[in-house]
Amino acid sequence: MLKMKQIIDEELYSEITHPNSTSEASMRKICSIVRKGSDTVKEMFISILLEEDPDLLTHLPLPDP
Repeated sequence: MLKMKQIIDEELYSEITHPNSTSEASMRKICSIVRKGSDTVKEMFISILLEEDPDLLTHLPLPDP
């Protein structure tokens, strides 16, 4: 999904999905890209997460108004 939405390029996708890459290492790379990305990239990432697991963020408290 990240590749399809052009958040990551082919080279990084290959690194992340490489059989020798651990899930922790892959997630670190993804998080690094998202942190360095624009607000749009961050919004797209959260959107992808919620598409995959709609209840993922329901446990978080709402901010005070």
